[in-house]
Amino acid sequence: GSKASAYTYTPPPAIVSITDLSGNPVTASTAVATNIQINGTDFGTSGSGVRVTIGSRSCRSVSVASSATALTCTARVQAAGSYAVLVRNGNGQTSSATPATLIYVNPTPTVVSISPTSGSNTGGTRVTIRGTGFRIGATVLIGARACNSVALVGSSPATSLTCTTTSGTASATAVEVSVTNSDLQKGSKASAYTYTSP
Repeated sequence: GSKASAYTYTPPPAIVSITDLSGNPVTASTAVATNIQINGTDFGTSGSGVRVTIGSRSCRSVSVASSATALTCTARVQAAGSYAVLVRNGNGQTSSATPATLIYVNPTPTVVSISPTSGSNTGGTRVTIRGTGFRIGATVLIGARACNSVALVGSSPATSLTCTTTSGTASATAVEVSVTNSDLQKGSKASAYTYTSP
């Protein structure tokens, strides 16, 4: 015996793109949870056991749009790097074996102050820079000149670092101070340091 139209084969979910909630390209933060939207097909329905994993961590608060072509969730904090993203629908089917990826990046460092705010144009002034997100391997520019012997104060990420100025051009105009981490994230403060004549 048989019964017509009694069973439906559903395709596995497929991921097309990962964006922020406004549809823009997104990276996740290593410091705070990030809300993301996953666009694709055949995600299923909210409340039917849909799961999202990013690397080895599950995405929280999964909500599927009624069209089953988009879902939102909150990506948990992970270390910097690129992680595979997989969607599993309520039928136990998982998205492609070639998964989409979500990149986690460290927050951009900020420069709040430098002390002292001036020093000799011959260099050799030991300065302390305060801010946020300074990491091991950071480099410092004062104006266009590299600062030597950069050392974090405390553990990474640090809120202050020290370095020794190199020679610069004496001027009444203060120059920018910038800190660039090894992942090329950069923070700066304009008009923060002045090179003076000895």
